[in-house]
Amino acid sequence: MRSLLSLLCVSLSLVLAGCGTPPERRLDSPGVQITRLTATGDSPALELRFINPNTVPLVIEKSTHTLSLGNTRIGRITDRQPIGVPPLRSVLHKVTLTPEMAAEVRDYAAKNPGEIQASVECVLELTTSDNDTITLKATGSSAVKL
Repeated sequence: MRSLLSLLCVSLSLVLAGCGTPPERRLDSPGVQITRLTATGDSPALELRFINPNTVPLVIEKSTHTLSLGNTRIGRITDRQPIGVPPLRSVLHKVTLTPEMAAEVRDYAAKNPGEIQASVECVLELTTSDNDTITLKATGSSAVKL
């Protein structure tokens, strides 16, 4: 009888231990790299590589990118084109520059020939698998030649 009672207590303890709330899943901010910056032609653009360090896919619904060259802030672009980034992978994404930003980039390049240090700060609005919207920030920089 005593061993049956002990077995029942152990079984109940194991069942109750398994009923706890699972730990909250935390998403790490994606990495971002500038792969190309073009300010001439019909489609001046900033090409970015988004790197997902998470084991779940990321769906970026809206992104805002602040571009700087050297210590000069060039401008901000809001992009509403969804970006899907598979788990533990990266994707390239092109953001079209406004005509004003393209002119700023050309002016900066004319005054600073050669390689230029470009940086971008991104504010990313993501939708999780639970249909929650969260905001993450990512920054990246790279030397670019215009």
